[in-house]
This record gives sequence, C-alpha cells and structure tokens, in this order.
Amino acid sequence: MGSGAHLVNFTEYLEKSIKYEKEDDEKMDKFLVGLEVSFIRNNEKVKGKIIKALDRSAIIEISQEDADKIESPSTLTVVHHSNYKIIKNQVHKNVT
Repeated sequence: MGSGAHLVNFTEYLEKSIKYEKEDDEKMDKFLVGLEVSFIRNNEKVKGKIIKALDRSAIIEISQEDADKIESPSTLTVVHHSNYKIIKNQVHKNVT
C-alpha cells in the first residue's frame, strides 16, 4: 500500500468520527435542553434552564433577577458541564 491509501483510510476515519460525534452531540443536546440546573457564579447560587448543550458547556437562561444578582448584562450565560448541578425530581420531556 502506498501512502495515498493510508490518506484515504484516515480521511474516511475522520469523516466517520465527525459523524458519530455530531450524532452524540445531538443526543446530548436533546437530553439536556429543558433541564433546570443550579450553579455558583460570583459566590451566588443561580438557577436556570439549559437552552443549548455544547461540547463542553451549556447555554443557560437565568432570570433577570439572578442576572442582576451576579452582575451579568444578559439572562443567557455559558456554564461548563462540570460546574452545574441538575436539580432533582424533574420529569424530563425528552426522555423516552
């Protein structure tokens, strides 16, 4: 096999990996969106709802009151997955 064959195989591998990662991201997004979570920001406990799950973090919508409390200019904030806790006792609409 010449080096060209290795390049084709590697390209196919990357394309398949990207496809699987995208499918996993879509599943994670579907599961997490809508969940209520809490997290600490500026030494204040904040609650919000996940509106979009990203690879390493989530976009969370918080109340204007909480945004003011943490001095955020927006009710949308990004929180790393390891920095929020899912609030227990939720009935999740996306779980089948």
